[in-house]
Amino acid sequence: MFQRTNQKLIQQTLYNTRMESRGADGILKYKELLDQSEEKVIVRYYIDETLK
Repeated sequence: MFQRTNQKLIQQTLYNTRMESRGADGILKYKELLDQSEEKVIVRYYIDETLK
C-alpha cells in the first residue's frame, strides 16, 4: 500500500514539474523528490531523459 502511494506521489510530482518551466524551481523539485524517494533509479532515469 505504501509503495503504491509513493509511486502515485512520484508520478504526480513528475507530471507537475513537467508542466512548469525547467528552471531552478523545477530542478529543486526533482532534487527534493530524489532525496525523499525510494524509487531513485526510476526518477534519475526520467530526469536524464527529460534533460537530454
